[in-house]
Amino acid sequence: MAFHSQRFKAFLGRFSVARYSLSPRTSPSSLVSFFSTNKPRSFSSTVLEEEDLPIEIATNSTRVFDESELLQELFELLPVRYKNSSSNSSVPYPLEKPTQIDAGADDFLPVEDKLRGVFLQKLKGKAAIENALTASITKDLELTVDTVGKVVNRGNLGGEAMDAFFTWAVKQPTVPIDLSTYHVILKALGRRKFFDLMLDKLHDMHAKGICPNCETLEIVIDSLVRASRIAKAIDLFEKLEDFGMECGTGCFNVLLQCLCRRRHVGKANSLLNSKREKIEFDSMTYNIVIGGWSKMGRVTEMEKSLKAMVEDGFTADCLTYRYLIEGLGRASQIDNAVRIFKRIENEGCTLDTGVYNAMINNCISVGDFDECMRYYEQMLRLNCLPNNDTYVKLIGAFLKAQKVSDALEMFDAMLHRGIVPTSAGECGACCGGVFAQRFLPK
Repeated sequence: MAFHSQRFKAFLGRFSVARYSLSPRTSPSSLVSFFSTNKPRSFSSTVLEEEDLPIEIATNSTRVFDESELLQELFELLPVRYKNSSSNSSVPYPLEKPTQIDAGADDFLPVEDKLRGVFLQKLKGKAAIENALTASITKDLELTVDTVGKVVNRGNLGGEAMDAFFTWAVKQPTVPIDLSTYHVILKALGRRKFFDLMLDKLHDMHAKGICPNCETLEIVIDSLVRASRIAKAIDLFEKLEDFGMECGTGCFNVLLQCLCRRRHVGKANSLLNSKREKIEFDSMTYNIVIGGWSKMGRVTEMEKSLKAMVEDGFTADCLTYRYLIEGLGRASQIDNAVRIFKRIENEGCTLDTGVYNAMINNCISVGDFDECMRYYEQMLRLNCLPNNDTYVKLIGAFLKAQKVSDALEMFDAMLHRGIVPTSAGECGACCGGVFAQRFLPK
């Protein structure tokens, strides 16, 4: 390459001198008068007529270059192709050999980036893609399920690319063909809304003798409901036998849970009423719907679902009471929530942390911190241990009300019980103000 560069500079040096040399005796004024004349001049190619040139210039205009010689030398120096005007054929000329990239130049890349980069090459054919993927795995690296998840969940792979990669991955001896491996690709395809490919994977699981479970069904149905494909999700539930599953109580609860989680509680309630004689329900079936109405503060609908629950012979449990108290609090009916809590106490029911958290949250919503602490102390007396949600609610409320000393005291109690907030978790985010108050300079 250096040789060609020097040769090209030498070639340009031949033209660095003016085509017509000027003698030292030539005055600038003579050139100015020559270029400023109004007399029209004719040009032949790029050579001026000698009669219009000064004597010194005209006498030195004897150096003539052969055009074919110049083109040939340019072709040897520059990597170009010359197209003949008389025909459409192109005359190739030798180009420089591309620099070979060292095979280990991309060793600094993570293995998932190497595998994902194969699909940037736009290779054609299944065999070519699989060979390139295999070449990306070195001997000291093993393909794992975690790596497969990083490849399909990150980046911007299309549906066909994700499908081709997973098909190759499950052929590797280090990747087990089991339910957890298929959950990885189902989540990735559902998140990107490649629903047809997601259902194909379900059929593939069934063909290989891998029976889906409730977690598999939740991944698929939640992806459809999140994309507002409610009818498709219900149709999938009706055809569960095609995938080796039964439309039982557990699968039906999964469908209701996905619908209520995405605030399609009305559709979940309609399904519950329509399947009453076809599917056997349990207390969780009704609790899911009651919890959905509770998130929306629909007290009347909660009461209807609770009445249907009792009519079917099920007894309300702590989860039911928790949803009722939360729903009443969202509807600003704090007094009714307190009455339900006292009735539970009088009946001798054992209350869990969720019920106390619901009451604490209701008291926080009206700014009654004395009642908050009363319920908190009652929890401790009854050996009902607080959890992360308890401290998140209390510390967040104290900080919002600028009760820094109370927040610090609650934070110490949380640490004393072995509950350590994480920087990425909800508790860590809520307790950031405590750290700022205690450790940052005023």
